[in-house]
Amino acid sequence: KKLKKNKELFSAPQAARPFPVSPSSSQPVVGVQMPQVPQYPETLTKYIQRALSQATNEADKKLLEQEITKIIAQTISRNKIWTCNWNARKLPNLAELRSPTTPNALGKRTN
Repeated sequence: KKLKKNKELFSAPQAARPFPVSPSSSQPVVGVQMPQVPQYPETLTKYIQRALSQATNEADKKLLEQEITKIIAQTISRNKIWTCNWNARKLPNLAELRSPTTPNALGKRTN
């Protein structure tokens, strides 16, 4: 009886196990995908959706995608992808992106 009680303590029910296992062994079931940790914060995904909602045509969408890519790359390089407040971050200004006289990397205007 004591042995049975100890066995119950160490055999977690199927639902409590950390990954799917075959009922006849403790090996993971082949072909079952494990839940994955999100690659990016949900707030970033929503930021991207809000930014892209400004686009009225494919050219605008492409401009916004390029700018969003730059913003994300800068945030990643600063190691702030998870700490950035994406809900409060200013969206890219589509009118500025459309303008042929946007500032370049040196802060000078290009024509």
